[in-house]
Amino acid sequence: LLYGRDAFPGWLRWSTIPILLVAAPFSGSRTFVFGLALLGVAACRRRRCLGLPLPLLLLAVGVIGVVGVQLLPAERIDELPEPAARVLHTVHGDTIGRALFSRAVFFRVGGALWTETPLLGVGPERFRILFPEYASRLGIATGAWSDNPNSWYLGLLAETGILGLCAVLL
Repeated sequence: LLYGRDAFPGWLRWSTIPILLVAAPFSGSRTFVFGLALLGVAACRRRRCLGLPLPLLLLAVGVIGVVGVQLLPAERIDELPEPAARVLHTVHGDTIGRALFSRAVFFRVGGALWTETPLLGVGPERFRILFPEYASRLGIATGAWSDNPNSWYLGLLAETGILGLCAVLL
C-alpha cells in the first residue's frame, strides 16, 4: 500500500513513512510497531535490499531491534512517555519478565472467564470489569491493575462466547 506505485503520489508515500516511524512507539501498541517493522521488511524485500532471503531478513531485523533496546538502561526507558516505554519494556532484558507475566495473567483470566460461560460469554465490555474478581479467584494479586485480554480473539471468546467468536469469524 505505502510503497505501491499507484497507491499514492511519491511525495505523499514518502512523507507518511516518517510520520508512522514517529507515531509507532508513542502508540503504545506493540502490534503496531511489529506491523510497521514487517511493512519495512516487505518494502525492503520488494526492492531487493541486501539480497537476503525473507526469513533471514526478518531474523536480522528482529535481532537488531532487540539488541538495540538492550543498549538502553531500563531507567532511561522509564523516562520516556508511557506508551513508548511500554513498547520498549516488552523486549528489554531487565523488564521482559514483567511484560510476559502480564500477558500470562491476561490469558489465564480470559480463559477462566470463557470457561465459566463458554457458549455466550460474560457479555460485551465486561472483561475489564470482571478481571480483578477472576484474577483474585485464580490467586493472582493484581491490585488495581486491569486492562484488556491482550488478544482480540481471547477477548471476543471471553465476552461473547463460542457463538460470538464463530459469528465474527464466519
